[in-house]
Amino acid sequence: MESENSEAFPFAVQDVDAMVADSAEKVFSTMLSTAAKPFVAYNHGETPAKCHPRLAPAAEKMMVVGMIGFLGDIKGVIYIYVDEPTSITITSSFLGLDKNSLKDNHETVNDALGELSNMISGTYKNQLCDKGYNCRLTIPSILRANNFTIEPLPGAMHRMYQFEIFDSAMGLELVMIEGD
Repeated sequence: MESENSEAFPFAVQDVDAMVADSAEKVFSTMLSTAAKPFVAYNHGETPAKCHPRLAPAAEKMMVVGMIGFLGDIKGVIYIYVDEPTSITITSSFLGLDKNSLKDNHETVNDALGELSNMISGTYKNQLCDKGYNCRLTIPSILRANNFTIEPLPGAMHRMYQFEIFDSAMGLELVMIEGD
């Protein structure tokens, strides 16, 4: 994709991929005592379109999406999404609560997914800062939707990642562009 060539962005796509994978893996191993194993990373057909079965779109499947932006020398948004049962598993592991007590407790699940989004995005942002690109995070937002599509800005880098977590999957999409 034109916006992802070496002249269009200050560092290589491979570096971005490594920073994202490292961020997810660190947070899951530290905070949830489990692995976040990269399943596949792809970008708009550059590699074969693969989708973890737990992330495949379905009209009846509710997805829980955590979004957090970053502003500064580099600006963008990180979207983290899981199906509703996985959001409950994450919250149970994160807070040490029984899964059954979380089934109708959207507020607690939303808070936990917002904090997970904050930690993964913060770890990624710190790596950007370590490379000399200062930025700050926005407040996380949570969306629940059956179907959604992330449309990046023209000229922005848009990367899509999938991780195997617990016995399920997590999607992570990164949209970023050089700041003003």
